[in-house]
Parts: sequence; C-alpha cells; structure tokens
Amino acid sequence: MKLKKSIDRNGNSILRIETPRGGFAIQTNGNLPFTHGCPTESLAEQSAIIFEEIRAFVVAHGTRRQKRILKS
Repeated sequence: MKLKKSIDRNGNSILRIETPRGGFAIQTNGNLPFTHGCPTESLAEQSAIIFEEIRAFVVAHGTRRQKRILKS
C-alpha cells in the first residue's frame, strides 16, 4: 500500500491510498487526526499506526469499494 499526503483544490489536507486493487482519498482534517498531524516525511515511519486509523475509519464510514480495496 502506498500513502501520499497532499492538499486538494479546496485547501483540505487529504491522504491518497493506493493498492494493487485500486485507490481512494480521505480528507484527514477531522477524519484521521493522527495522520493529519503527522509530517509527510514520517508517513513511512508511522505506517502501522496510520494504516490502523485508515482501517478503523473505512470500517465505520467507508463505501463498499473502499472496504474491498483495503481487504487483505
């Protein structure tokens, strides 16, 4: 899984998740508080914590497509 943190056209911080099965983006502002505060340079170092935060968010609020993409 590849993670990329960036800003969307409205100025919101987003996290782009890419896997071999597809990709999607989540706004980090209120949805992923740990990831939102994590500097871009340390995404790889904190990947286990970030992945758990993404998984918890997608299980609670994600679409069927997002859940399918994250499935192992």
